[in-house]
Amino acid sequence: MGPWYFSTRAPKASRSPSRARVASSESASKNLVGSMMRGNTLRPRESAQVGDGRRILPQARSGCPSGASNPRARTFSVKPRGPGADPWGDRSFDFGNRLGQAMATPGMGIAGGSPTRVPVGRRPRPSTTALSFFRRRTLRLLCLIATFLFVSAQPSLALFGAGKKPEPGDDAPAFTAPLLVGGDFDLAPHIGQNAILLDFWSIYCVSCVQEMPKLVDIYNRYKDQGLVAAGIDLDSFGTRRVKKFVAGLDFQVTYPIVVDKRREVAAKYGVSVLPTTVVIGRDGKVLYYHVGYSPGDEAEIEEKVKEALGLAQ
Repeated sequence: MGPWYFSTRAPKASRSPSRARVASSESASKNLVGSMMRGNTLRPRESAQVGDGRRILPQARSGCPSGASNPRARTFSVKPRGPGADPWGDRSFDFGNRLGQAMATPGMGIAGGSPTRVPVGRRPRPSTTALSFFRRRTLRLLCLIATFLFVSAQPSLALFGAGKKPEPGDDAPAFTAPLLVGGDFDLAPHIGQNAILLDFWSIYCVSCVQEMPKLVDIYNRYKDQGLVAAGIDLDSFGTRRVKKFVAGLDFQVTYPIVVDKRREVAAKYGVSVLPTTVVIGRDGKVLYYHVGYSPGDEAEIEEKVKEALGLAQ
């Protein structure tokens, strides 16, 4: 059986005592503390009764130094220390700054007799304990990790809050966004001048990582013919992880990587699933819009790039 304690709850009708009763309680508190400082100890009355958690002990008798009549007050009697003191004389209570807010020493009984543990009042709810708090926090952390592992294991990564997807023939939206290595990338000067290849990706997207080396090969083959490419990273955890990820790849990403942390560029292009590949022709119109990746898709992408460059047969 765990440590016992006194409950400070009182009936509803007694929860708002008058000013006079509050003053009486404060005066009683000072008298009781003064008695303790003079060498006296506190013990429960021998007539103490265990209640239902609302009123644990009866009203104070006239001999009690507190003289309190507040139902919230707990009844104690004062007994000097001495050789003939009973075992209760060697036990004391911690008296709080409010009358009736006392915590008994674990292992003490209610009245004279063997000092046994007697549960008084109501135990605190398990949800309010520190152990339960850490259990809840651990459970939430495990749920978050499980969700992350589930999403990262998907071949394509779904996004939320995307804008309207441009259709082939629509004007390509211009944008300016920061580069992973510093500086800014501005697409506007290239629209209407160059064929453009855009790759929307994330380091947590499996298909994105599978597609990236294929797109790098396409860019390396056609960059001298006027192809401009950019990888738009949509990770929101900052650039340090992305830099570390790119540095650990077994191939070199030769086109610039744009950081779209707030997904403003993705919203302009209506990106809702990763990877998304966009090819823009020299006329500034969207020529090709492809969602997802499967082995072999790079052949179709290359044909669209050649068409954008005017190299298609």
